[in-house]
Amino acid sequence: MTIAIGILVSDGVIIAADREESYGDLKSDTGKISASVKLVHPFGQLAVTGAGSGPHLDEVGELLREAHRASPAFTTVDAVKSMLRKSHRDYYRETVLPIPLRERPSYHLLIGWCSPFGKCLWSTSGLAFDTIHDYGAVGTGDAVAMGLLGTLYDNIPAKYAAMLAAYVVYQTKVSVKDCGLGTDIIILRRDGVYESISSVIVRQWEDVFRYYVNMERNAFHYCIGVETEQANLYRTKLGKEPLATQLDNLRAAFARIESPKSAEKRGE
Repeated sequence: MTIAIGILVSDGVIIAADREESYGDLKSDTGKISASVKLVHPFGQLAVTGAGSGPHLDEVGELLREAHRASPAFTTVDAVKSMLRKSHRDYYRETVLPIPLRERPSYHLLIGWCSPFGKCLWSTSGLAFDTIHDYGAVGTGDAVAMGLLGTLYDNIPAKYAAMLAAYVVYQTKVSVKDCGLGTDIIILRRDGVYESISSVIVRQWEDVFRYYVNMERNAFHYCIGVETEQANLYRTKLGKEPLATQLDNLRAAFARIESPKSAEKRGE
């Protein structure tokens, strides 16, 4: 079980996933995103994550990365999509379809790609290979994640969208069984390397997210007109001044955390 999300942003693509992998009553801390960079023309970055059968996700992810690194001089999104779609369908036909239906493993992929020529996000389900517009999610927590993304998404720069991704995965982890532990976030940019957000930074963001929930409650009660004198009976702090103070405190807390510029920059 897992939650994995992808977000198209103004200057790239964000891929994020939780790290919990379950085995019956046991769980382990496992990374679920793999990425690669093609450093010869045409330059490009690819990230693959997903939900479902672990061995199949690992194998098809490696095949897609190999196909991307070995690809010829594709300079359009459609050409890259065709190459990746063929690799995925060939693998699915050869490896999954021969298995009897009642025993057939299931997996769903999220694939992000970015280069100087464009950016795109795709998902798979069976043989289907679909283009995602704006954002997408796969895994047991996909309904919760899609609801949050539908409310909060905008075409903002990657450095802010990384925080949005962390928030969506965090809220999914606290709401959905079998989604949990850490969160991995990768930013695909057009400069030839991808960025991996430090787990320490993600944990610091999650500490701040806990306070955001209280502020959201206070803002809602203020907007529906709960009287200030009634607030003493509840947890709500009403009035514009308390809300403005909370906003400033949260903004300052995020600003104190090290810039989301990656703790790691990688190239293959």
